[in-house]
Amino acid sequence: MAHGEPTPAYKVAEFRAKYIELGTVSAAARAVGLPESTAWDLAQRAESDPEFGEARRRIYARVINVVEDNLLDTMTDVHKRIREDDRTPEELAAIAVDHGLKSFSYQNPKPQYLKAAIDFYKAIVAKSRLDAEKAGDIPGDGPAVVIVELGEPKAEPEPVASGSSD
Repeated sequence: MAHGEPTPAYKVAEFRAKYIELGTVSAAARAVGLPESTAWDLAQRAESDPEFGEARRRIYARVINVVEDNLLDTMTDVHKRIREDDRTPEELAAIAVDHGLKSFSYQNPKPQYLKAAIDFYKAIVAKSRLDAEKAGDIPGDGPAVVIVELGEPKAEPEPVASGSSD
């Protein structure tokens, strides 16, 4: 396909399929062998097609549920690991001895597991909020309004006389 020629219909269809599958323009362009600039034009046209947009939303909804289920399973495993007792110094020393190691370094993975659990929770909360905003159940982020009560005004301090003393 030479520069400036229209993209053949089969290549457009191939790109659209990969774009839905992979979710990004650049990845879909590489997968079907198109220049990225052409792919961006094709993606823009695809997004303006209501049928394509609906197909993408349906696939995304199905995929996001699978991803959420997998993450929940993973978080169950992470929770079990966080709740386990830490290894004792004797158990750690036995690892070194059993494997004939001259030195042994151990880093407790629980902080990383806990961080992953917290990040997962934050993602769920953010997604829930976004879904609620899209559904109109809660208002979106608009300008913040802060009301401050000032109370009684304080008396102005007496001015200090300045001048030279004679």
